[in-house]
Amino acid sequence: MKKRNLILLTKQFPFLQKEQYVAHELKYLAQEFEQVFIYPHDYFGGDENITFELPDNVKIIHLNKDIRPAPKLDVLMSFAGAFLYEFNHTHDRKWLAGDFKRLLPIYAAQYALGDGLMRCLKDNQISSEESVFYSYWFSNSALCLSILKRRKLIRDFVSRAHSLDLYHEDWGLINEIILVPPFRHFKQRYVGTIFSINDHGRLYLKKKFPSLHVETAYLG
Repeated sequence: MKKRNLILLTKQFPFLQKEQYVAHELKYLAQEFEQVFIYPHDYFGGDENITFELPDNVKIIHLNKDIRPAPKLDVLMSFAGAFLYEFNHTHDRKWLAGDFKRLLPIYAAQYALGDGLMRCLKDNQISSEESVFYSYWFSNSALCLSILKRRKLIRDFVSRAHSLDLYHEDWGLINEIILVPPFRHFKQRYVGTIFSINDHGRLYLKKKFPSLHVETAYLG
């Protein structure tokens, strides 16, 4: 029996020839769900840039141009809990503390995007209880879903993990100019399953974080 809905958070797919590997996987996902809703999490343009043909039961969630700022007190209280959890679990507290000013606006943006996503689902009569939430990257979109799960607005979510969103601490990138995906431990606390794109990533995560539920799922 097919599940009713899949809410798939990409970066920009199906726009601008980005994330081409999603297109092949989408053919299979569309067969397993009654409806698939794609939320291109980092896209702020218009429909004229759609460059992929989508299955008939796949729709795009248009959201980013209508995002409203979330209440500041709610965001600050939520951020404080997430930051404290991250601070207590990271191996590099000095870097984390020094990056406080960057992390707060990132968290606030994902909090607001989560609110917007919930409003969009409600306005379109899409039940979160009957939906599977899937972040294609273990980056900001996974942070967005982690916040929603922490707030008990969704039951669970799954996420892929690729490279920078997986290895950045051991690659020595944590102190570089490269803006690594934030709140790694916080996201790991709330994600249901991480799908690594190869066995190396799966074994790496299981060795480093034995309590994580990790599986291998190759791209496409």
